[in-house]
Amino acid sequence: MLSPEKLLLIRNLHNISQNELAERVGVKRNYISMMENRKQPISQELYDKWIKALYGQYDFRDTEEGKKRLQEKEEKMQLNALEKEKSNKSKINKQ
Repeated sequence: MLSPEKLLLIRNLHNISQNELAERVGVKRNYISMMENRKQPISQELYDKWIKALYGQYDFRDTEEGKKRLQEKEEKMQLNALEKEKSNKSKINKQ
């Protein structure tokens, strides 16, 4: 496991803010700061997420923004399906 100092260095080299890393990992920004400053230990699970986030291997759908966009996309698809169904019924009724 890399030290918190090395994780901080890698985060900075990748030009990722604490806020962005926190969003990717699923914690608050101040928790990232506490871990980087050795005020909180880093669990193996969080360490794994951290590494994936730093190297772009995280799943955007697991973030709050990703969940929101996915929900919006699903709602839009449902509306489109309803509109299409409505249009088809209207065409049938006109015949």
